[in-house]
Amino acid sequence: MNSFLSEDVADIIISGSNSNLLSGELASLLSGRYVKFTVHPLGYGEYKRFRRVPDDKASDPFQAFLRSGGFPGIHKIDSSEESLYLYLSSLADSVILKDIILRNRIRDVPLLKKLLLYIAANCGNIFSARGVADYFKNERRTLGIETIYNYIGYLEAACVIHRVRRYDLKGKRLLETHEKYYLEDIGLRHALLGYREGDINKYLENSVFIGPFK
Repeated sequence: MNSFLSEDVADIIISGSNSNLLSGELASLLSGRYVKFTVHPLGYGEYKRFRRVPDDKASDPFQAFLRSGGFPGIHKIDSSEESLYLYLSSLADSVILKDIILRNRIRDVPLLKKLLLYIAANCGNIFSARGVADYFKNERRTLGIETIYNYIGYLEAACVIHRVRRYDLKGKRLLETHEKYYLEDIGLRHALLGYREGDINKYLENSVFIGPFK
Protein backbone atom coordinates (compact mmCIF):
# COMPACT_ATOMS: atom_id res chain seq x y z
CA MET A 1 0.00 0.00 0.00
CA ASN A 2 2.77 2.43 0.92
CA SER A 3 4.53 1.74 -2.38
CA PHE A 4 1.47 2.85 -4.32
CA LEU A 5 1.28 6.02 -2.30
CA SER A 6 4.98 6.81 -2.58
CA GLU A 7 4.92 6.37 -6.36
CA ASP A 8 1.84 8.58 -6.63
CA VAL A 9 0.13 6.19 -9.06
CA ALA A 10 -3.12 5.56 -7.20
CA ASP A 11 -5.50 6.73 -4.51
CA ILE A 12 -6.47 4.17 -1.88
CA ILE A 13 -10.07 4.35 -0.67
CA ILE A 14 -11.52 2.36 2.24
CA SER A 15 -15.30 2.42 2.37
CA GLY A 16 -18.01 0.79 4.43
CA SER A 17 -21.62 1.15 5.47
CA ASN A 18 -21.40 0.82 9.23
CA SER A 19 -20.04 2.79 12.14
CA ASN A 20 -16.97 0.57 12.54
CA LEU A 21 -15.17 2.47 9.81
CA LEU A 22 -16.16 5.77 11.40
CA SER A 23 -14.96 4.81 14.85
CA GLY A 24 -11.93 6.11 16.66
CA GLU A 25 -10.28 2.70 16.38
CA LEU A 26 -9.65 2.99 12.66
CA ALA A 27 -8.72 6.64 13.01
CA SER A 28 -6.02 5.75 15.52
CA LEU A 29 -4.57 3.08 13.22
CA LEU A 30 -4.40 5.46 10.26
CA SER A 31 -3.49 8.58 12.21
CA GLY A 32 -1.99 11.23 9.96
CA ARG A 33 -2.33 9.06 6.86
CA TYR A 34 -5.88 9.58 5.70
CA VAL A 35 -8.57 12.08 4.82
CA LYS A 36 -12.09 11.18 5.95
CA PHE A 37 -15.19 11.91 3.85
CA THR A 38 -18.56 11.22 5.45
CA VAL A 39 -21.21 10.14 2.95
CA HIS A 40 -24.77 11.00 3.96
CA PRO A 41 -28.11 9.92 2.46
CA LEU A 42 -29.50 12.14 -0.27
CA GLY A 43 -30.85 15.59 0.55
CA TYR A 44 -33.91 16.79 -1.34
CA GLY A 45 -31.92 18.46 -4.12
CA GLU A 46 -29.79 15.36 -4.58
CA TYR A 47 -32.91 13.21 -4.42
CA LYS A 48 -34.40 15.06 -7.39
CA ARG A 49 -31.21 14.77 -9.43
CA PHE A 50 -30.87 11.10 -8.51
CA ARG A 51 -34.38 10.40 -9.81
CA ARG A 52 -33.94 12.81 -12.75
CA VAL A 53 -37.07 14.74 -11.86
CA PRO A 54 -37.73 17.94 -13.89
CA ASP A 55 -37.41 21.10 -11.82
CA ASP A 56 -41.03 22.24 -12.02
CA LYS A 57 -43.89 22.31 -9.52
CA ALA A 58 -46.08 19.91 -11.50
CA SER A 59 -43.66 17.04 -10.92
CA ASP A 60 -42.28 18.12 -7.54
CA PRO A 61 -41.53 14.89 -5.59
CA PHE A 62 -41.25 16.63 -2.22
CA GLN A 63 -44.09 14.67 -0.61
CA ALA A 64 -42.52 11.41 -1.74
CA PHE A 65 -39.19 12.54 -0.28
CA LEU A 66 -40.80 13.29 3.09
CA ARG A 67 -42.14 9.74 3.20
CA SER A 68 -39.14 7.85 1.88
CA GLY A 69 -36.12 9.90 2.83
CA GLY A 70 -32.88 9.85 0.89
CA PHE A 71 -31.49 6.32 1.12
CA PRO A 72 -30.53 5.48 -2.50
CA GLY A 73 -31.77 1.89 -2.15
CA ILE A 74 -35.40 3.03 -2.17
CA HIS A 75 -35.16 3.65 -5.90
CA LYS A 76 -34.65 -0.06 -6.54
CA ILE A 77 -37.93 -1.15 -4.96
CA ASP A 78 -41.49 -0.60 -6.10
CA SER A 79 -43.21 2.55 -4.92
CA SER A 80 -45.92 0.89 -2.83
CA GLU A 81 -46.30 2.03 0.78
CA GLU A 82 -45.84 -1.53 2.08
CA SER A 83 -42.57 -2.11 0.19
CA LEU A 84 -41.21 1.25 1.29
CA TYR A 85 -42.02 0.63 4.94
CA LEU A 86 -40.53 -2.88 4.87
CA TYR A 87 -37.31 -1.59 3.32
CA LEU A 88 -36.91 1.29 5.77
CA SER A 89 -37.82 -0.90 8.77
CA SER A 90 -35.31 -3.56 7.75
CA LEU A 91 -32.64 -0.92 7.33
CA ALA A 92 -33.36 0.60 10.74
CA ASP A 93 -33.36 -2.82 12.43
CA SER A 94 -30.08 -3.74 10.77
CA VAL A 95 -28.36 -0.54 11.89
CA ILE A 96 -29.67 -0.81 15.44
CA LEU A 97 -28.79 -4.49 15.77
CA LYS A 98 -25.38 -4.62 14.07
CA ASP A 99 -23.96 -1.15 14.59
CA ILE A 100 -25.24 -0.42 18.06
CA ILE A 101 -26.52 -3.35 20.11
CA LEU A 102 -23.93 -5.96 19.16
CA ARG A 103 -20.99 -3.60 18.90
CA ASN A 104 -21.62 -1.96 22.27
CA ARG A 105 -22.95 -5.11 23.96
CA ILE A 106 -26.12 -3.42 25.11
CA ARG A 107 -28.21 -5.53 27.46
CA ASP A 108 -31.29 -3.36 27.87
CA VAL A 109 -32.34 -3.38 24.20
CA PRO A 110 -35.96 -2.24 24.85
CA LEU A 111 -34.63 0.83 26.64
CA LEU A 112 -32.40 1.78 23.71
CA LYS A 113 -35.30 1.40 21.28
CA LYS A 114 -37.61 3.49 23.47
CA LEU A 115 -35.00 6.23 23.67
CA LEU A 116 -34.61 6.22 19.89
CA LEU A 117 -38.38 6.36 19.43
CA TYR A 118 -38.52 9.34 21.77
CA ILE A 119 -35.79 11.17 19.87
CA ALA A 120 -37.47 10.39 16.53
CA ALA A 121 -40.84 11.66 17.78
CA ASN A 122 -39.29 14.84 19.19
CA CYS A 123 -36.61 15.64 16.60
CA GLY A 124 -35.99 19.37 16.60
CA ASN A 125 -37.22 19.81 20.19
CA ILE A 126 -34.86 20.66 23.02
CA PHE A 127 -33.76 17.42 24.63
CA SER A 128 -33.54 16.98 28.40
CA ALA A 129 -31.85 13.86 29.73
CA ARG A 130 -33.15 14.73 33.18
CA GLY A 131 -36.71 14.79 31.85
CA VAL A 132 -36.25 11.36 30.25
CA ALA A 133 -34.76 9.93 33.45
CA ASP A 134 -37.63 11.35 35.54
CA TYR A 135 -40.17 9.78 33.18
CA PHE A 136 -38.63 6.34 33.55
CA LYS A 137 -38.49 6.88 37.29
CA ASN A 138 -42.25 7.43 37.27
CA GLU A 139 -42.53 4.17 35.35
CA ARG A 140 -40.62 2.51 38.19
CA ARG A 141 -37.48 2.00 36.12
CA THR A 142 -34.10 3.21 37.27
CA LEU A 143 -32.21 5.00 34.54
CA GLY A 144 -29.22 7.24 35.13
CA ILE A 145 -28.50 10.34 33.06
CA GLU A 146 -25.06 8.95 32.26
CA THR A 147 -26.67 5.85 30.74
CA ILE A 148 -28.93 8.02 28.60
CA TYR A 149 -25.97 9.93 27.22
CA ASN A 150 -24.04 6.72 26.67
CA TYR A 151 -26.90 5.40 24.54
CA ILE A 152 -27.13 8.69 22.69
CA GLY A 153 -23.41 8.49 22.03
CA TYR A 154 -23.85 5.04 20.50
CA LEU A 155 -26.62 6.36 18.24
CA GLU A 156 -24.40 9.26 17.16
CA ALA A 157 -21.42 7.00 16.47
CA ALA A 158 -23.61 4.83 14.25
CA CYS A 159 -24.72 7.94 12.33
CA VAL A 160 -28.37 7.44 13.28
CA ILE A 161 -28.78 10.85 14.94
CA HIS A 162 -26.91 14.15 15.02
CA ARG A 163 -26.55 16.53 17.93
CA VAL A 164 -26.95 20.28 17.46
CA ARG A 165 -25.68 22.46 20.26
CA ARG A 166 -26.93 25.96 21.04
CA TYR A 167 -24.67 28.67 19.69
CA ASP A 168 -25.72 31.56 21.95
CA LEU A 169 -24.50 30.26 25.30
CA LYS A 170 -21.73 31.91 27.29
CA GLY A 171 -19.90 31.28 30.54
CA LYS A 172 -21.19 28.48 32.73
CA ARG A 173 -24.24 28.04 30.50
CA LEU A 174 -21.91 26.27 28.08
CA LEU A 175 -22.11 23.35 30.50
CA GLU A 176 -25.86 23.01 29.92
CA THR A 177 -26.98 20.00 27.90
CA HIS A 178 -30.20 21.31 26.34
CA GLU A 179 -29.32 20.43 22.75
CA LYS A 180 -31.42 19.26 19.83
CA TYR A 181 -31.19 16.00 17.92
CA TYR A 182 -32.03 15.24 14.30
CA LEU A 183 -32.21 11.96 12.44
CA GLU A 184 -29.62 11.20 9.80
CA ASP A 185 -32.47 10.57 7.37
CA ILE A 186 -36.20 11.26 7.69
CA GLY A 187 -36.89 7.82 6.25
CA LEU A 188 -35.79 6.45 9.63
CA ARG A 189 -38.65 8.35 11.27
CA HIS A 190 -41.08 6.68 8.89
CA ALA A 191 -39.60 3.30 9.81
CA LEU A 192 -39.77 3.92 13.55
CA LEU A 193 -43.08 5.77 13.89
CA GLY A 194 -44.87 5.49 10.57
CA TYR A 195 -45.64 8.54 8.47
CA ARG A 196 -47.55 11.19 10.43
CA GLU A 197 -48.98 14.01 8.33
CA GLY A 198 -49.60 16.12 11.42
CA ASP A 199 -45.84 16.26 12.10
CA ILE A 200 -45.02 18.12 8.90
CA ASN A 201 -43.08 20.75 10.88
CA LYS A 202 -40.71 18.08 12.17
CA TYR A 203 -40.20 16.60 8.70
CA LEU A 204 -39.44 20.02 7.29
CA GLU A 205 -37.01 21.00 10.05
CA ASN A 206 -35.18 17.67 9.85
CA SER A 207 -35.04 17.95 6.05
CA VAL A 208 -33.55 21.44 6.24
CA PHE A 209 -30.96 20.13 8.68
CA ILE A 210 -30.03 17.29 6.31
CA GLY A 211 -29.87 19.48 3.16
CA PRO A 212 -28.99 20.30 0.47
CA PHE A 213 -32.23 21.47 -1.12
CA LYS A 214 -30.72 22.64 -4.40
